[in-house]
Amino acid sequence: MVHDHLCALPALELHGSERWLAIERLAASQAGYFTLAQARRLGGYPSLLRYHCARGRLIHGRRGLYRFAAAAAQPFEELRCLWLWSDGQGIFSHGTALHLHGLIDAPPLFAQLSVPPTWKRTALRRPRRTALHFDDVPLEEREVRHGLPVTSLPRALREAASSLRDRRWLELALRRALLRDAIDLRLAHELLERWRA
Repeated sequence: MVHDHLCALPALELHGSERWLAIERLAASQAGYFTLAQARRLGGYPSLLRYHCARGRLIHGRRGLYRFAAAAAQPFEELRCLWLWSDGQGIFSHGTALHLHGLIDAPPLFAQLSVPPTWKRTALRRPRRTALHFDDVPLEEREVRHGLPVTSLPRALREAASSLRDRRWLELALRRALLRDAIDLRLAHELLERWRA
């Protein structure tokens, strides 16, 4: 189920080429991707999308997600698709945030995405290899890395200290954060103690 706040609004009154240009502009702002719900909001309809898929202009990815074939490949494409699935409400957190901050080299096996607590009450078809955390992330604890929303570095480290099973990952992230002067030694010790608890 795609949560698209745009669906709640009336469809825009765009016609012909205006409709297509609006979809192209939206996709350009999202690394070439857009959702079916977003296209509908802009006046696009499934038969139009099927037509462009058949001609090779669009690629139909996972359910309800499209990509312009001419769009250049981007780093972290799977995460971009996951963020679009969340209708831009998700914020990458925990180990995924550490990876996007460049504090750990390999991404976690499951992408970690924090979504609003209200999502607990909805029937979700969660994408494969995705772990959802139901939490409100305050604006002051959000950043953008690689064009994706992530929890701030101190918050990502606190989340990791509470959830990582392998102490070596946390130690590596803390060491790199200290080398960048992104945190102080007191916080690093506090997080290691939290991990032990």
